[in-house]
Amino acid sequence: MLAWYNKYLNKYLKSVKIDKSERSESTETLVVYLADGSAITFANYIYDVWVYIYAKDVNNPDARNGREKFMFRFSPVLLEDQIGDERFKYVKAPGLEPYTAFWDGTLEGLYDNSNNYACTKDGAGAFCTKWIQMNGWKIPENYPFKF
Repeated sequence: MLAWYNKYLNKYLKSVKIDKSERSESTETLVVYLADGSAITFANYIYDVWVYIYAKDVNNPDARNGREKFMFRFSPVLLEDQIGDERFKYVKAPGLEPYTAFWDGTLEGLYDNSNNYACTKDGAGAFCTKWIQMNGWKIPENYPFKF
């Protein structure tokens, strides 16, 4: 992870500290603390990327996607089993984009409670970043979290 980060991203980000944290027994996470007080975490498999508004929330178990952190997906390629799979239809590869795996492609699908990834107070909030992007990078009036 660290070698990958140093090779591809370090020269573009103003980091003040780089660390590792253990999310679980099987997931090591690279944590990049930025000069503006925010942080970015990269899961050990690199695909899932979280941007934290405030670095202090990196170790906060109550930090919510769509409120304290925002989820992105880094897809240099689609994996063989993802190609042609409808659940990955809106994942752009190569690229770093708001999280869209398992999305149906509709605005309503971003906040539909029947999808576990929905941007709702009860959902995982993974689609919140995409909803903000689709609204011109502005938080919509009907957004489920208030700041």
